[in-house]
Amino acid sequence: MKDCIVYANKINGIEFSQITNVRITNFQIFDNAVDGVEITHAGGFWTGPRIQDSLFVAKSEANGGRAQKGGIHLPQSIGTLLVQNVWFVGFNAAGSVCLTGSSHGKSDAGGFEVYFKNINFHNSANHKGKWNWEHETLIRDLDGSLTGKGAGSWALAYNGMLKKHIDSGACEIKSEWSARSFQDLGSPGGVSNVSVCFQNFCVPFSFSILTRIRQHE
Repeated sequence: MKDCIVYANKINGIEFSQITNVRITNFQIFDNAVDGVEITHAGGFWTGPRIQDSLFVAKSEANGGRAQKGGIHLPQSIGTLLVQNVWFVGFNAAGSVCLTGSSHGKSDAGGFEVYFKNINFHNSANHKGKWNWEHETLIRDLDGSLTGKGAGSWALAYNGMLKKHIDSGACEIKSEWSARSFQDLGSPGGVSNVSVCFQNFCVPFSFSILTRIRQHE
């Protein structure tokens, strides 16, 4: 998908329930009511699905109403989506934010990892992202353009395990990663440098374990 203008939709500009190796290239996305792009599940191979070479504008001169609520609503999927060579413009109004955590995610589910490279902001750097709960989404900055912490750094919601890294100076709470929506209080956000590594860990569901549990109920 490439070379498209997506303007003034009543909900989202573009919405995918599930994609694999789809690439959104050279899009101009602005003045939509909720999110510019929302992806619930992103599969395929690593960096197969991409949003690249595109522009997100929260509110243009043609828009007399409220600014677009979000730029990209990130997927509840692990480690395939790459966002690169993207501009976020005008996400500086109350309740407007460039990035939000897992689309249709269940409360307290998390560890969903997304990659970013060559990200640019204009009147948006104070509203980079927000999370709704701890561990929701891990944002990996491949070149330092998103977090300012160098290649391989992270942005994530605050949780208690980060305290020692904050005390050591490896991580810090940043106001631009704690943007609030109109209704949600959300979870504070922060950034970590390359000295700290975060890893999603999943224990597969086992019907044999479930059967043994039920036998002892």
